[in-house]
Amino acid sequence: MGKIWADREYAGCILPGQELVSGWKEIRESFSSLFGGTGKIRFRLGDLHVVQKGDLAWVSVVENVHHGDDVLIAVQATNLFERGKDGWRMILHHASPISDDAGEPDTNFMQ
Repeated sequence: MGKIWADREYAGCILPGQELVSGWKEIRESFSSLFGGTGKIRFRLGDLHVVQKGDLAWVSVVENVHHGDDVLIAVQATNLFERGKDGWRMILHHASPISDDAGEPDTNFMQ
């Protein structure tokens, strides 16, 4: 993840159910905590949209997070990238859960 994220104080990350974490060091610790006690986690991506304007680009995507064969959560994520001397680096990740009417993750689009 260090190759993707910008090492900037203004970089930010909002994971589902959590508050904003700022700065690469804190973001790395947040993801380490999230994935640290977990075995195999897979992401299946869908509904991808990419827009670039100058030195900024954003990607919106549906992330289906799997643990084994089970879907843990489906989230709508937006990732903001900034182009600098080291190329494109992420400066913001914001993910929010997607639910159907029953409050369960909506995974119908995965077929």
